[in-house]
Order: sequence, then C-alpha cells, then structure tokens
Amino acid sequence: MAPAWPLLVVRGLAPALKMNTKPDFENGLAHYFLKDFAEAARSFEKVLQSDPEDKIARNYLLNCQAFLERGVPEAWPGIEVMGRK
Repeated sequence: MAPAWPLLVVRGLAPALKMNTKPDFENGLAHYFLKDFAEAARSFEKVLQSDPEDKIARNYLLNCQAFLERGVPEAWPGIEVMGRK
C-alpha cells in the first residue's frame, strides 16, 4: 500500500521541517494501518513536537486516541470518510 503523504510545502512551512518529520510520520502511518494505535500515536506525537501545526498528524493522533478508547470497528477499512470540509 502506498502511504498517504501531505504536500511538503503547506502555507509557507519550510520543506526541511516536513522532511525532518517524515520518518516519524511514515512510522505512524505504518503502525496505524496495522492497528497498533499506541505506537502510531507515539510517532504522531513526535511529529507534533517538531511541527505543532501539522493538522494531518494531529488528525491521525486524535483517531488513534479514539480507537484506543473505544476500540476499532470489526470491518474497519483503514480509511476515514469525511462528512465535512
């Protein structure tokens, strides 16, 4: 599966910042899709320590926390259907 990746230049953020957080983000994604939400959350938290404005990492972190609290639906496809923009 090809990892989902945000644009590297978002609202003037330096590409170096995104490149520095890329390993932790990719590690988070890998664990997320393996349903290892505790490890995924740790990776996304590392991303947010370096880049607190990373909305995608924050969204994945919130999803991890929700899955850890409530569990994962049995037929979870690994994607999130957005109902609003």
